[in-house]
Amino acid sequence: TTTFQSCGQGLNQTFSRPFLSGVLGATPPESVHGFVARLPSAFAWATLRHWKHRDLTHPWEQHDWTDISALSVAVPYCDVVITERRWAHMIKATRLAERHDTDVGHGLTSLESLLSTFS
Repeated sequence: TTTFQSCGQGLNQTFSRPFLSGVLGATPPESVHGFVARLPSAFAWATLRHWKHRDLTHPWEQHDWTDISALSVAVPYCDVVITERRWAHMIKATRLAERHDTDVGHGLTSLESLLSTFS
């Protein structure tokens, strides 16, 4: 526990430094959020996970973790992402698509229409 405690103290000290607190946020939680917000895949992963937890109409399934992991890389770094309807809606509702200038759709019809804009 000593190593873990010293690591935690080091992080608290790092995020409470004037430079980082001014850039990333005023308090350690805000600093961590600001830091994660500057990492595209980490921010997408955290956002999708948070929204999935909020969605009480669909229970968690084993493949949801795989979907979140794949989409958290695809959305920030791809021009077009085609996924399931509920993930496409979530990506648009969270404004991740807008944030990363990614066209998001679901199904073959979406794929055809999105690809036609690139030709």
